[in-house]
Amino acid sequence: EAQSDTSTYLQLTSICRNNQRIGLGQKVLRELCRNTSLPFEFDSLSFEAQKFLFSELQLVSPTERLPTTTLTEPSVCYTVLKHLWLSEFHNDALLGIQSFIQKLSQIKEINQENSSNTGEPNQTQILLSKAHIKYGHWLIQQNQMTISTVEKSLKSFDLATKLNPRSYKTWRAWANLNFEVVAKADQVVNMKKTKQTSTFSSIPLINKIYPSSPSSKSFIHKTLKSSSSNTSSPSPSVTSSPLSSANNLISHSDEDGFENLKIKSYLESAVKGYIRSISLSGENSIQDILRLLTLWFTYGANNEIESALKEGFGSISIDTWLQVIPQLIARIETPTAIRFGVRELLCDIAQEHPQAL
Repeated sequence: EAQSDTSTYLQLTSICRNNQRIGLGQKVLRELCRNTSLPFEFDSLSFEAQKFLFSELQLVSPTERLPTTTLTEPSVCYTVLKHLWLSEFHNDALLGIQSFIQKLSQIKEINQENSSNTGEPNQTQILLSKAHIKYGHWLIQQNQMTISTVEKSLKSFDLATKLNPRSYKTWRAWANLNFEVVAKADQVVNMKKTKQTSTFSSIPLINKIYPSSPSSKSFIHKTLKSSSSNTSSPSPSVTSSPLSSANNLISHSDEDGFENLKIKSYLESAVKGYIRSISLSGENSIQDILRLLTLWFTYGANNEIESALKEGFGSISIDTWLQVIPQLIARIETPTAIRFGVRELLCDIAQEHPQAL
């Protein structure tokens, strides 16, 4: 039975979702949920959402709920919520994941009281961390990118990094959103400056982690293009993030908030987040490296950012920088303090891999 091999079935549903085989994933999930009922924390779902789950996943009605048949496996509950979101029940998925986080937080506290602290995150903490990340992503996709939404999502991501500090995905999500706040603030300021002399359509837009339109220009690509234009080596391409499935997420009514935002703390958080993500992810870090270079080349003259970068570079393997040597070489003659850091980094690379330069 599926219930006797839950982890394998959940991995299969994940593969189906990642390959856009939603129907097949639903069939697999149905085997895990058949003839069980939703736990009490799912009672906040709308009638339509519950009806959908009863019919598609063959869950039984709450009126027939019995302790022995209640769906209690947290990882399965979490997968049901993700399926609910993919099925366009966004408000219900948001409400459900909030209840799920509250319930799982209580379980985590009980587990901590009954076990010794080894420093390693347990399965409950790992799952809770994933739920916080998912909640933050859904919140922005559902409610647009306003100051209020950003702060709630950043708080959720920050909790995720504390629950599972050894996961590069949590640090990446936290860094990405801080990076996006900085990019949005810059965009709003530039729009205000050029409003008198150009139309909105002529202003270069940033191809965001949560893009506002398919035609938006890539902020990262624009920053790095000049770096790679003087070299014959192909530079890594910048692809969209998994978060880029939603459109029109920039709230124009909140532009004044972004214009007056103090971005220094967001800059430092983005730099530190990317450094942690790169050091933990190994080879799976090209997008993070490109974004980190963007921040370095754009804001590296700032003393606090320069200090954060120098402190963090020591935790990143020299081999990691081999992927972006063309971009680094193109910045050797940058007429700012950035060039000294670039030269120092290239010297470190040359000591380990002289043939690469």
